Amino acid sequence: MSCAVNHDRTKLVVPGLFCARLGICLALLVTTHGRAEPTSGHEKLVEARAKFDPNGPLIGVPINLNGTTRPFFIDTGASITAVDLSVRAELGNLLRNVEVHTSNGTRQLELFAAPRAKFGDRVLSGVTEVLCHDMSWAREGTGVDVAGIIGMDFLWQRILRLDFDRGEVACLRGIPKGSGEPLPLDRLPRGPAVTLEISGLGRLPFTIDTGCTGQGTIEAGHFATMVDGAHAAHVTTARVASAGGVSSRRGALAAGVALGDFRHCDVLFYEGESNLLGLEYLSRYVVTFDFPGKRMYLRPSARHNNPSHWDLSGANLSRKDGCTVVSFVLPGSAAERAGLAVGDLIEMIDSRRTSGRTLWDICRPLREPGTHTLCVERGNHTIDLTLLLERPESTAAAAPAAKATTEVTKGKRR
Repeated sequence: MSCAVNHDRTKLVVPGLFCARLGICLALLVTTHGRAEPTSGHEKLVEARAKFDPNGPLIGVPINLNGTTRPFFIDTGASITAVDLSVRAELGNLLRNVEVHTSNGTRQLELFAAPRAKFGDRVLSGVTEVLCHDMSWAREGTGVDVAGIIGMDFLWQRILRLDFDRGEVACLRGIPKGSGEPLPLDRLPRGPAVTLEISGLGRLPFTIDTGCTGQGTIEAGHFATMVDGAHAAHVTTARVASAGGVSSRRGALAAGVALGDFRHCDVLFYEGESNLLGLEYLSRYVVTFDFPGKRMYLRPSARHNNPSHWDLSGANLSRKDGCTVVSFVLPGSAAERAGLAVGDLIEMIDSRRTSGRTLWDICRPLREPGTHTLCVERGNHTIDLTLLLERPESTAAAAPAAKATTEVTKGKRR
């Protein structure tokens, strides 16, 4: 079941504000840029750290705003830091309205002076302005509480490590020894970017977007070229939520994807407004971003060779008032064949209750083929449904030549 995943979410590109100095999170000490640390003492390089759920949809960090700790997430695909409407009353006077570009159009949002903020016991500095808008789309689409977004306006000045093996995000003073293969980062208006080589498309720039919960997206024209040229197999359609609304996107398995010397087969990308490299792809590595030095370091994580997973049911779930609700059913899908309907409340999946769990965790079993049981509340009735899920053929049949030239480990091709 789709979790209303925001594969091509809000891109907070704000004219005239892109280079503003904001620091709602992790605004710590001045970093040593672009220099590899000669010793292996990683701990000496850590300025601040926070734990996050490596199996979740977001990189969450706890931020203390005006004495109250609230959950923020790190979003390298957002050009400016933002807070939710739930903290609007604490932001003081409205500075002005600004025009913001999202994946579903342009919106007018409010800009405020940033509130007092702390990370742990450290009083943050450099805070000036923040956007404020309704982030209920993120809460409903992921089932995770969200009070704010940490954007690139702050992160451009930091060295950031995402460790998916330890479930830890850290700001560093320098680059630790053994951080892995260095790759160049480009600074684009939409955020940091790297070059990927995609079967049938060649080398293309991709914006790194930690707010994109899947493997990533490919611009619609390139996506069509890839699929029409039999270099990818169309396997799914997803409903995508962002601040600009909800839209449907096709998903396809790219036969081969290369990032530096690292190569993977059958990587799921969604059709999108632009080329984005998402969190699920990044989780294949321990990633160290040296944003000031314009480099990214990759070391394979325990998930390095994990296959792509995606919703097989054709049902879109969201979280509203603590309930797991069916918000959309794709015609002709397994969910429709099972009798699932819009408005149904999902009480249990495979005998596990949905209450008290994140939407991401609830949806996880529905990414695997097999027979699944659902207990559904519909009106005043409780009904049991059986959902039969099957995985389409991979690109091995669609593009055998392209697949044969790729390898899922570092440094070689087969």
